[in-house]
Amino acid sequence: MEYRLFDLIQMAETFATEYHIPPDLLCAIINVESEWNRWAVRYEPAFLKKYILPLKLKSKTEQVMRACSFGLGQILGQSAIERGFHGDLPKLFCPQVNIEYVCKYIEMLKRRKDYSWNDVISAYNQGNKRKNKSGEYKNKRYVAKVNGSREEYEKDNPMVC
Repeated sequence: MEYRLFDLIQMAETFATEYHIPPDLLCAIINVESEWNRWAVRYEPAFLKKYILPLKLKSKTEQVMRACSFGLGQILGQSAIERGFHGDLPKLFCPQVNIEYVCKYIEMLKRRKDYSWNDVISAYNQGNKRKNKSGEYKNKRYVAKVNGSREEYEKDNPMVC
C-alpha cells in the first residue's frame, strides 16, 4: 500500500497527540530523518559494535537488523525492541508501526531527566544530549535542521503539523 504525504502527516499528528509530543516536532524529525520515505533504511556499524555485539546474539542477521534504522523516523531496530516491539524488524517499514515506536522512543527521551524538546532532538540523533565544553550540542547542526523543519511545517501546515 502506498501512502500520500498528507495521510502520513495526519498519521504522525494523531500519534504525536496521543504521546503528548508536539506534532510539528514529530513531523520535523521524520522529514529530516527520511524525507517521508517509508522505505528508508540505514545500517549503523558503530552501533552494532558498541551495543549489539556485546549482547552475544546467535544470529548475525539479527545483529545486523538490530543495528539498522528503519522507515519514516529511522528508528533503530534495537530501540524499537527496547520499547516493546515484537516480531520481524522489517515491520518497522509500516508507517503506523514506525511512527508508534518513534513516539514511544521520543516519549522515553522526554521523561529522561526532564529533557527539554531540544535535548530530545539531540538525543534522538545521538542517544543522549551530549554537549561540548561551551554548552552547545555536539550535534547542533542536526538540532538546528530539525528546528528549521519545525518552522517550515508551522508555516506550511498551520492546521496540521
